[in-house]
Amino acid sequence: MSEEPAVKKVLVARFVSSVVEKGGLEAVAVFKAGDAEKAFEQERFALAIVDINLPDSSGLDLAEKIKSRDTAIPVVIITGFPGGENVRKSLGASVDAYLVKPVNPSILLTLLSQLVGAEK
Repeated sequence: MSEEPAVKKVLVARFVSSVVEKGGLEAVAVFKAGDAEKAFEQERFALAIVDINLPDSSGLDLAEKIKSRDTAIPVVIITGFPGGENVRKSLGASVDAYLVKPVNPSILLTLLSQLVGAEK
């Protein structure tokens, strides 16, 4: 099992970084899956918030790569397309939560609190 990171860093899609920081966590914002993979090689994260559609890959593929590195890291998928297929694929990728855009900040903060102990 993974040790808890000293500083709770969260790898995030850029558009939710300010909400994550309001929760008392350090947000590391990335735009592409390749950047996220590099960040995971260099740092430890308490959580990953991933957009389902990334410019260079599927967010679901990234979620699977994150989970293959460390199954204890919660992964939240965010999508603007709340169809049944996306939900089904997310559940198959061992995603811990699934949010639909536009993301309600209070719902995200509650979720962060449940998953990694962020402030509400």
